[in-house]
Amino acid sequence: MLTSPGYFPFEMIGEEGEIIGFDVDIAQAIADALGVKLEIVSIQWDGIIPALQADKGDMIIDGLSITEERGKVILFSEPYYMTGLCVLANEKHKDIKAWSYLDVKGIKIGVRMGQTSDFYTEKFFKNAEIMKFTSDSATMGVAVADGKIDAAIHDEPWVRVFAKRNPKGVFPFVSEKHAEGPLWISMQKGNDELKKVVDDTMKALTASPKYKEILDYLFVDMPWFKN
Repeated sequence: MLTSPGYFPFEMIGEEGEIIGFDVDIAQAIADALGVKLEIVSIQWDGIIPALQADKGDMIIDGLSITEERGKVILFSEPYYMTGLCVLANEKHKDIKAWSYLDVKGIKIGVRMGQTSDFYTEKFFKNAEIMKFTSDSATMGVAVADGKIDAAIHDEPWVRVFAKRNPKGVFPFVSEKHAEGPLWISMQKGNDELKKVVDDTMKALTASPKYKEILDYLFVDMPWFKN
């Protein structure tokens, strides 16, 4: 499994330095179905698709969404999670009522380069300045809290979790979501055998009580964030 830690609560670093999170739970279910040991390979986000193409891993589970360009070079599974883009704003913008509030000159909006937010914000924001981050999402969130940028656009789960873990200096605006859609697991083109196992595993898992338990633990109750 190829992943880029820092996308809470999908991939996170645990207390002992291990990678944990929703995507790891999903990968473990697939490994169990295949009868193999799960190996997690940490890759910088902007190099994760080239790493898959270079056989450094069998699949990417990293909150990846489909784009036309990606669909030309990698194979996607059935979706495993639905999400949408929300705003993590600096506390000085806590009166925000709509995304358009931020679309003015002088406002700096952070996005992770290559993610859905990168592509979408370029279309939505015509006046604000888009700042593209190549490091992990946490670095972008800290930039919001410190006032280096006015806001960041990211998936709703990350916005909620970052604001809960780092309440000082930020405001999660989640009542307006854009670009709602699914997240997918990706594999190399032509690996239809693995795709079938992944799809069958996801269908069984998402229909089971275990899936709801995982969602409640990571996205709703969030007892893990204390550590």
